[in-house]
Amino acid sequence: MSLLYSGIRLFVKGVTSNYFRKISVIGLENIPLSGPTIICCNHANQFMDAMLVLALCPRPLSFCMAASSYSFPIVGYLAKKINVIPVYRPDDSKILGVGFIKMKSNFEIIGINTKFISQIKNNKNFTLGISALLIDNKHRVMIEKIESEDKIIIKSNNNLFELLNKEIEEKHQYYLIPKLDNSQLYKEAYLKLHEGNAVCIFPEGTSHDRSDLISLKAGVALMSLGAMANHNTKNIKVLSCGFTYFNRDKFRSDVIVEFGIPFQIPEDWGKLFKENKNVPISITLKEIENRMKAVTFTAPSFKEYYLLSFVRDLYIPNNINLNTEDYTEISKRISKCYNQFKDLKDALHLKKRIFRYMKELENVSLEDNEVKKINYSYSFFVKKTTIAFLLFHIYLICSLPIIIATSPFIWQVKKNAETARIKAKQKNPNKLEALDVVSSVKVTQFVKYLPFIFVFFIMIIQFLINYYLFTFTQVKIPFKKIFLWSTFIFPFYAYLSVLMLDELYFHLDAMKIRFIFFFYPRNVYKLRDTRTSLEIEVREFIDNHIKDTEYANNRIIKPINDLRKNKDKNMSEDMKNENLQNQLNNFLDKFGIN
Repeated sequence: MSLLYSGIRLFVKGVTSNYFRKISVIGLENIPLSGPTIICCNHANQFMDAMLVLALCPRPLSFCMAASSYSFPIVGYLAKKINVIPVYRPDDSKILGVGFIKMKSNFEIIGINTKFISQIKNNKNFTLGISALLIDNKHRVMIEKIESEDKIIIKSNNNLFELLNKEIEEKHQYYLIPKLDNSQLYKEAYLKLHEGNAVCIFPEGTSHDRSDLISLKAGVALMSLGAMANHNTKNIKVLSCGFTYFNRDKFRSDVIVEFGIPFQIPEDWGKLFKENKNVPISITLKEIENRMKAVTFTAPSFKEYYLLSFVRDLYIPNNINLNTEDYTEISKRISKCYNQFKDLKDALHLKKRIFRYMKELENVSLEDNEVKKINYSYSFFVKKTTIAFLLFHIYLICSLPIIIATSPFIWQVKKNAETARIKAKQKNPNKLEALDVVSSVKVTQFVKYLPFIFVFFIMIIQFLINYYLFTFTQVKIPFKKIFLWSTFIFPFYAYLSVLMLDELYFHLDAMKIRFIFFFYPRNVYKLRDTRTSLEIEVREFIDNHIKDTEYANNRIIKPINDLRKNKDKNMSEDMKNENLQNQLNNFLDKFGIN
């Protein structure tokens, strides 16, 4: 590992450890420390995915990155320094077509005021010709040949022909997508694998914020099989890596990174690749897809993704602390079994109840994990509210200089991130809300503003020190001394401020919960009771149906009967609190609050 690579890795480690509140890693020991290796990752958070792998992987990596990303500040510079392999994606060079098109049949497209030939003739990106059309920025059709300025023959597509015929608009906007030569990419990848290096690639081809993997591109299969067939490279291992983000667009959010078991590509596949490329490519992609799904938490849609997240949190008892591996395994098991049971009558009833509970939470601006912790008595309520209020103000005062120094820049960073999100959503049909680009923009923009934040911080410190010091002692400290001390203190204070801001927001949330509890106690208790009954229903459903799954004899959490025994032991404690809760309700009734 070169000194430059180690320095960049250290910098990236600092960025990721400060941006994320918690990074949980599973299977780090699965990474082969030597030999040709391809690490295949899901692409859920643009540059943050690559930064996490770079920070965590103990061996040097060569990343495959979209050539268009070189234009990004910070990222492009670092990419060039660690010899990233550029990938030229056709969609990055697409151009908006002149005029409009309509499908005459399932293989023929007719243009209206179009210039198919003229438009690509003088465009440098289309020197190899045109490969596809992107209709209405969502339907891709492969082109057989361009017959004239207003006629294109495409590969037969009955489904699209029927779909477009159902639409009211007969004419459609379109993009022209060029053919590109990525032979240099494969040559570099073959060479690196032949030399026993590790290559990191994102087989989905683009980052996205969907709840499931999108179709894998053939590049990763061509890379591995081509190295075996063309360079006689042996023992190529493929390692899957999955990212599960919690609020991927938020600062100080959590992420789970899981590395799967390495899979060695059979030599027979490399030999078969020389004779018939399609078959081994298809087999390799299917194997990689299955292994990537094994390390990610996926669902058919975002609504179902949140549903399954709720089911997982309801299923795990409050008094059980699971390690990251078991927590992630339960998530994946629930996701895997969802399709098997989702149409059962009791599953549909349970789903309806959970969605109703989610709506009730939304109405009172509470999170499920906040309701889970509610078990207040009057004395407990007063004590905890007072502590939260005091700690909030202590952390606020301690972190005030950095808050003042960063506020205008944070406002600008958020504004830039939102602009980038809107642009990405419009440009890429694979993105739902384009939340995957937000964190990357925030990080790159904030790093760019860091020198200005430092200068602003020094000015604030100089003002505070000299103002208060001069008021009481009539002594002024020279700017040079303040600058030297600030340079030394700033990195440590900035890091401590990040930790203090965590506590600040924690106690702010705590006061919010208690504020809601104070004014709407009966609503909050009702929500807690609803959650308790849902916990039992979810566990009973899983206990009743787990026998029909492969996990029947390999349970992580005990059946509900064992849990009820533990719950009965705590009943007496709940009885003690009941009188205190009644006292609180009576107190609130006097003031007409409850």
